[in-house]
Amino acid sequence: MADALAEAKARRAARDGLTLGCDQILALKSEVLAKPTDRADAQAQLERLSGQTHQLFSAAVLYEDDRAVWRHVGVARMTMHSLTPAEISTYLDSAWPGVASSVGAYQAEALGARLFSRIDGDWFSVLGMPLLDICSYLRLRGWRFE
Repeated sequence: MADALAEAKARRAARDGLTLGCDQILALKSEVLAKPTDRADAQAQLERLSGQTHQLFSAAVLYEDDRAVWRHVGVARMTMHSLTPAEISTYLDSAWPGVASSVGAYQAEALGARLFSRIDGDWFSVLGMPLLDICSYLRLRGWRFE
C-alpha cells in the first residue's frame, strides 16, 4: 500500500529527470492507521498503539521518463510503552498540533521518542524516507555526493 501511494506521488509529479515519490503507512496487526483527524482521534490512536508493536512501512519510488525505475519499502518495528490515557493526554498537550500530520499521532524524532520502549529498523524509514537505500541506488547510477 505504501509503495502504491509513493508511486502515485512520483507519477503525478514526474517531469524531466528523476522524480522521487515517498509515502508511509502505519500497520497495527491488520489495521492501517491514517493521520489523526483531530485531537480526540490522536488520543484514540495512541491508546490503541499503547503497549503494542506496530510497523511503519516507508516507500520510495523513483520515476524517470514516465516509468518507475527503482522502488524500495523500508520497515521499522515500533514498540510503545504501556501508557495511561492521562500520559497520552499530557503528551498531546505538548505535541499537538505538531503531530496532526503524522500517522500514529507521534513524531519519534521529537517528543514522541518518550513513548517507545524499542525501535527496530532503519531510522530513516521511521522518519518516512528510506534515505540510505535511495542514496545507495543513486550511487549505483554514478551519482556522487560531494
